[in-house]
Amino acid sequence: MSMRDRLEMKANELVEEFKQQLEVGEEPRESEVTVLDNLLKKDTENFCKAYTTNYNWAIGKLRQTLLKGFECFIKEQEIDDDNFNEILKTSPMSMRDRLETKANELVEEFKQQLEVGEEPREGEVTELDNLLKKETENFCKAYTTNYNWAIGILRQTLLKGFECFIKEQEVGDDDISVILKTSLMSMRNRLETKANELKGEFKQQLEVGEEQRESEVTELDNLLKKDTENFCKAYTTKYNWAIGNLRQMLLKGFECFIKEQEIDDDDDDDDDISEILKTSPMSMRDRLETKANELVEEFKQQLEVNDLELNKSLKKETEKFCKAYTKQFNRAIGKLMEQMLKQFEHFTKQQHRGNEDIMVRLKTTPASMRKCLDKKACELIRDFQSHLLLSEGESEKEVTELKEHLNEMIENFCISHGNTFTSAIEKLRQEKLKEFESFINQQQQDNKDILKNTPASMRKCLDKKACELIRDFQSHLLQSEGESEKEVTELKEHLTDKIEKFYRLYRNTFASAIEKLRQEKLKEFESFINQQEIDYDEMKKGIRSTFGLVPEANRQMFQNRTRQPEQANITNFTCVPYFLTF
Repeated sequence: MSMRDRLEMKANELVEEFKQQLEVGEEPRESEVTVLDNLLKKDTENFCKAYTTNYNWAIGKLRQTLLKGFECFIKEQEIDDDNFNEILKTSPMSMRDRLETKANELVEEFKQQLEVGEEPREGEVTELDNLLKKETENFCKAYTTNYNWAIGILRQTLLKGFECFIKEQEVGDDDISVILKTSLMSMRNRLETKANELKGEFKQQLEVGEEQRESEVTELDNLLKKDTENFCKAYTTKYNWAIGNLRQMLLKGFECFIKEQEIDDDDDDDDDISEILKTSPMSMRDRLETKANELVEEFKQQLEVNDLELNKSLKKETEKFCKAYTKQFNRAIGKLMEQMLKQFEHFTKQQHRGNEDIMVRLKTTPASMRKCLDKKACELIRDFQSHLLLSEGESEKEVTELKEHLNEMIENFCISHGNTFTSAIEKLRQEKLKEFESFINQQQQDNKDILKNTPASMRKCLDKKACELIRDFQSHLLQSEGESEKEVTELKEHLTDKIEKFYRLYRNTFASAIEKLRQEKLKEFESFINQQEIDYDEMKKGIRSTFGLVPEANRQMFQNRTRQPEQANITNFTCVPYFLTF
């Protein structure tokens, strides 16, 4: 309760007591009460004025005391500039909060000690509050400047530490392997890891608001990134130089390996051909690719990365050598194939020797000759494959080409041999036909008396001779029954034709001879009859009395005598008793 309120309350009590003691009428009582009230108010005002002056002095004194206490508190917060780490322990925001907390405590204490009315107290409190805020702002501005300076000192300290760390990573140009131990990515990761450690340390020491902390950390991060990029650019140049030197070393080693695989290609040296053919282009490619993969793996181990340029260079060198080696290998295959074809040609020429004689030609049939040539071709192909030392798939093309050449030579030779064999068979057939014709001619000369040999016996003789000639013909062919069937059949047809022709001629001649003989006998008989002419009636009587024969039977007997020999049956006389004729 304020002093004025307290005095006015006491004055009101006295006025009320005065009213009660007067016990007068309303009008005069009011006048007396009014006079007393005015006097009390005047004394109250006079005292309040004096009290207010004293009170304001006391308030001022209290305010100064509190302000001095706040100044002392501020001095306690001040830190020596040399100890920037201690400054960084309290951020400007924390310092402001600390001062504002202290100021609020003093204002609250000021409020409690005033114990005055609301309106005048608020003015005094506001004035004190403004003074404290002014002191706070002045100190915070100075503290913020010191804090930012401390941050700068810390930033420079960390940057110097990062620069020292970078210098530790630097490597001389003498040893390539030392440079290549750390790849560009590893070096960058190493620097970024160190930078992150420094940023973490910086962040822990800042003790500022999140926004300011992010700003300060971002600034330090940009500086660290700048130093990282500068070093990485220089390190990249040195690293690429080391990679180039290592790549050249490996490529030179690969070129030396390729030169070791080269083989002199002498056209006249069969040993070189064999040496080349020991390794196929596919095997050579595998060998080079294996070596290239070893070099790439070595390169990877030293770099910890895959170098596409080295792979490309090694593949280029591999392709270049493989193309040249493939040509050399194909030339060697061609030479080997020519050797095989020459051997086969020599073999076929050997089969032609001594074939002037027909019998020699017929000793080997076309089928046997083809079988012999196929066997020789298979031997050459196996020999060819054994020289190639290739897998079945790799050698298929070359073997097929050699097979085609050999098959072509076999076909040409078999056609020639077949023609020769056919010519020999035809010649032998003509010889057998001539021999048969000679035999026929001999039969004609030996059988001047043609009636001694019937056509059937002559045919039998000719068939026998033909069978002998056919057997002799078959014995010279040396073919199986199925193979010689055509030639034997053809010879049989020719012999059969000649037999038929001669048989028809001989039968006609034989029939003519018989007819001639018959006519001779008939003429002889007619002559005999002419010599025996008598009277018919007497002859009839004589015959009846002598033989008892019917005249018709005698006539039948005569007719039988006049038939052709093969139709005549002289023994079949019909003896009829004479009495049966009547």
